[in-house]
Amino acid sequence: MAEVVLLGISELQRRFGGKSRQRVDQLTRRSGFPRPCAALGNGRVWLGAEVDAWIRVHRPDLNEELPDC
Repeated sequence: MAEVVLLGISELQRRFGGKSRQRVDQLTRRSGFPRPCAALGNGRVWLGAEVDAWIRVHRPDLNEELPDC
């Protein structure tokens, strides 16, 4: 069974190379960015595989930061 990885804003900050929370929030609200899979009390969460696929296409300079899948 495949492991499901969920990412919140803090995890997205690491995926985006340490960008600020505000900048990451802006990126997540862009058209074309994966939709959150849930909204929890602590904020929105995204599927890691969808975010990583988006980064590979739209932010190839960050590919080295992505975990090996």
